[in-house]
Amino acid sequence: MTVDRRWLWLALGLLLGSVALNVVLARRAGERPAAAAPPPAPAERARRVVARESYPTIPEIGVRPERSVHERAGAAGDGGADELSLRRDILCDLAIENTRLRWEERRDEVLDVLRQQLADWEKQKRNTVIKVAEVQRLLGLTNGEALALYDGYANVRNQRVGAVRTYLAQDPPDWTQAFDQVSNLYTDQEQIVRDRFGETRARKLHDAEREERLVLLSIMATMAGRPLDDALRQ
Repeated sequence: MTVDRRWLWLALGLLLGSVALNVVLARRAGERPAAAAPPPAPAERARRVVARESYPTIPEIGVRPERSVHERAGAAGDGGADELSLRRDILCDLAIENTRLRWEERRDEVLDVLRQQLADWEKQKRNTVIKVAEVQRLLGLTNGEALALYDGYANVRNQRVGAVRTYLAQDPPDWTQAFDQVSNLYTDQEQIVRDRFGETRARKLHDAEREERLVLLSIMATMAGRPLDDALRQ
């Protein structure tokens, strides 16, 4: 599923506890918001959210082991490096919790944005073409290979996006089913690339979409009341 990039970067800013969502909502309300601080670099974002220095990163194990603050404090003791890592862990946990609260407070706005995106079926069709073109450039596919990818991807994407639209149109929306459909769409997409072009290209696509996938699934996991680990494992 392709999400308006303005919304995607808005969500990414919130993942780090920024005020990006407040900026957009303030504009919609005709207010003058305070300036937002510039976001950290991508490597720094990834380190803060998942790496936590002393743990393997997502490509290595999928998700870091969770430990309570008390367990981490006991492990840190008085060591300088461990103490610094503990403090970073605590700040990361606070930032993530603050982000979840911000998303939850704006549940209606999140739902409104996604419903608007999904309701425009012609735009979704165009987004399918745009997505295939992006994958073509990323993987260095020929025009013939891109056409073959489109043939395999378009129907799968239409089915998944259509299901998400149906689940989010319900009252109340079924965020759990919508999360599963989006997660499965990323899996389907990688499998199509794997079947046609091999594991190396499928892995390259997975790595390139890590940030987008994490942000979108984290939002939907929050709306569904699911742990963020469900998004981190994807």
